[in-house]
Amino acid sequence: MERQHLPLREFAYFDREKVEDFLSALVGGLPSQSRSAGKDVSPAVEAGLDLKVAHVKRRGAETQLSWEEIRTATPASIFDELHRLLDEQDAIRRLEGFDESDWTALQDGGLVELRGTIEPSAVETLFELIKRLGKLLPLFAPEQALDPQWRQFLSYLDILRAEKRDSYNVRLVPIAAPTSRHTFVASLETSKMRASIDELAGEYVVLGRIQRKLKRGETFELFSLMPRGFSLSKTQIREFLSKWKTIPTQLGRPPAVEDLMVSYPTIVLTPVAIFR
Repeated sequence: MERQHLPLREFAYFDREKVEDFLSALVGGLPSQSRSAGKDVSPAVEAGLDLKVAHVKRRGAETQLSWEEIRTATPASIFDELHRLLDEQDAIRRLEGFDESDWTALQDGGLVELRGTIEPSAVETLFELIKRLGKLLPLFAPEQALDPQWRQFLSYLDILRAEKRDSYNVRLVPIAAPTSRHTFVASLETSKMRASIDELAGEYVVLGRIQRKLKRGETFELFSLMPRGFSLSKTQIREFLSKWKTIPTQLGRPPAVEDLMVSYPTIVLTPVAIFR
């Protein structure tokens, strides 16, 4: 048996639950105990991969992998095995130097891997301004503290500042996309992040599943990406943002309503792993 060498990957985000689910499905939908699943592999092939205390083995046309082995594997090794099986089945569409036809071929539910940059969305910009306002607004506009409309505005700020952040809203911008509008939007769960949001700068490789591919004329509100049903109606958003017109420019420029929505050809993505 020949030991395979794992590629060195630096994970910034890793959804282990999705990786385990995808891997178990690929080898036959594992129950709690071991199961063997057939694969289209030449009988002459015999290979193995050590997964820490676990072991994945192919002998002939058969793959042997237990659920316990999946659960005890390291993130790097379990991801590598998933990646290998997806490659064997040609189940990943890679976007490198792609054109409009490649984008058109993407479908809801499909797996896509892209190299690109990660940027905070307008929602994150708004939250940063909210945090800044909570500290500095009383210093810049104390005379407005008694105004009823401002008290309502400040109550919005208090609600949003108190909202526990269990996700971050980001844009994924592919390298060499046909246009600057060919982007992905995604929500990153903080429990699955292995780097701070500030460290997610620069170029990364992203593997994810297409949640929703927007059609021509269709829009998607970025607040919809936030978990637990947190949302603001368009009227609330417009009302909320209108209060920023009288805020001193030193505190920052607020996003426009249009910034908090995306449209075709944007794709909503569910990330599985982000790595270098």
